[in-house]
Order: sequence, then structure tokens, then C-alpha cells
Amino acid sequence: MERSGSRKIRRICQIAALLCAAVTGLSGCADQRFTLLSPYSDQISSVQRSETESFLGARAGGMAGNICVVDSDTAFDGTLITAKSAVCFNITQRKTLYAKNYDTQLPMASLTKLMTALLVLENGDLDQEVTVGQETVITTADAWLCGFQPGDTMTLRTLLECMLVYSGNDAANACAAAVGGSVENFVDQMNARAESLGAVHTHFANPNGLDDRDHYSTPYDIYLILNACLQYDEFRKIIPMTEVDSTWTRNGETQTQTFPSGNGYLAKTAVPPDGITVYGGKTGHTENAGYCLATYAKDSTGDELIAVVFGAAEKQPVYADTNTLLGLDVDGS
Repeated sequence: MERSGSRKIRRICQIAALLCAAVTGLSGCADQRFTLLSPYSDQISSVQRSETESFLGARAGGMAGNICVVDSDTAFDGTLITAKSAVCFNITQRKTLYAKNYDTQLPMASLTKLMTALLVLENGDLDQEVTVGQETVITTADAWLCGFQPGDTMTLRTLLECMLVYSGNDAANACAAAVGGSVENFVDQMNARAESLGAVHTHFANPNGLDDRDHYSTPYDIYLILNACLQYDEFRKIIPMTEVDSTWTRNGETQTQTFPSGNGYLAKTAVPPDGITVYGGKTGHTENAGYCLATYAKDSTGDELIAVVFGAAEKQPVYADTNTLLGLDVDGS
């Protein structure tokens, strides 16, 4: 059990993180829990929700208008989608379209790479030449890899593109080591950055999203992270890529390979609803996480949308659920 003083300090810090998100103008919905719960817990009291809303209203003043709150009293049809949890926002209008178990902590697979990308964009030089090390050696069964080897040399931009488009776990680890000095240091930075965004229900154990008991997030927190990534033009350029042509050097020899996107919308194996244009996002899948998908799209009026789905049982349903969510902005239901 935490001492009372420690609990108060943590509450103050996490409320400050939410207020910081309001000040920087990140569009979206402010979450309302104070203390980081144990993995995969979905308990939150109505008192905590009320206290946070009151704090933001009293201290943030007009700035609170930039943050929409997922109201626990608002009824959403939990049977509308089959996945474990999801959110959908019209971020242009600061409107919550849907929320199901939005603050439930679950494994998020390669949606993790959104935070890895954010730190690379914030702190890295994309033209930097990187010589990758042992961090690219990943022996986890079925890990998705680009095939980079220790000693390979390429730009940080190449690694970022391979991570976001192809979802290479070795590329994610190489990004982490290049920007953080080591994978371990980078993971600490990921957790600190999550808290500063107000994503206080997230904990990272690695930069790639492979299953780990101490690695979890929520649909709302991933929304916050994706929303932060969208502030970077380079991110917006990369996520619509259907494939990436990569070049690197190995033992003095030039290597080239084309890595295709694993996003069904970009591969044309999934079709969005009429009136919706999908620009990309991030896919994720592990045995524990199931199928996850974070999607950035626009409707016919140009309004920007973010949909996040966690824990679909199969690949096709994660796109069906996402279409259902994006369709809410079209028909207004």
C-alpha cells in the first residue's frame, strides 16, 4: 500500500500531466484516473472522475474547452463492436463518437511503435547514419523482423519507415538504441513521455510491443499518443505509404529491399465506409493482444478522425469494427 503522502504526490503529478496536455492543445478527451493501476485493471471510481473534471474546469478555465471528456454517464452500445475495447473521436470538433472500455489496460502489441516513433520524431535526426547493434537480434518466436543484422548501417529515417510501415521489431529496437543510447534508457523515456501526455494508464517494457506482463495501455492513451504523432509532418508522410524501399550497407555492400505495409486499408484488403478516407495509422498483433488497430482518417468534410481498437479476435473483425466506428461520423448515430 502507498503512504497517503505518496498517493497525493502521484495524484498531483498526474493531474498536472492532464493539464499540460490541455495547455499544449492536444485535441482529444482527457482521461480521469489518478493512480496507475495494476496491469489489465479497469477499476475507477466516480469520485475520481468528478474530482478530475472539477480540477480541469477550475484551474484550466477556457483551456478545458480544448479537451473533451469521455463521460462515464454517457451510454455507448457495448455490443456495437466485437473487440474488447475501442474509442473513436472526431478530433476536429473535439467530439467523442464512441468509447468501450476506453480506460481498460490491455496489451497493445505494435501500437507501441507509435510512442517509439514520437520520441524519434521529437529527439532524433532522421538523416543520422546509424550502425545497429545486438538490439536487432530478437529470438522471440514469430517476431516480425526486417532482417537487420548487427553492423548494418542506415539512416534513422530508414529505420523509422521500416518500423511504421512494415512494423519491424528489429527496426524499433534500433530506433530506440539510436535515440536513447540504449533500449533500456529509451523505454524509461517512453514511460516519462506517456505521463507527460496524460497517458497515465500506460506502461512500456519495450519499444516494439512484444508481449510482456509489464507492457500495457488503453485505447484512450493510444489515441493521445497517435494525436501527438500527427503534429509531425514526417509522420503524416510515412503512415500512408503502401510500401517502403529501403537501402542499407552490410559489410561494405549495398542492400536493398521493399517492405510492404501490413495495413489492410493501404493494401486494399479492407475498404472504409463511404465518405471516409483512411490515411494510415498502426497495426498490431500478438497472441496476448489479439488484433489491434489505430487509424487516422478524414470524413467528406475534411474533419479528422482517430479510431483505436484493442483485442479483436481475428484480423478481419478489427477492420470491421474500425469501419463501424468511422461510420458513426458519417451517419451521426
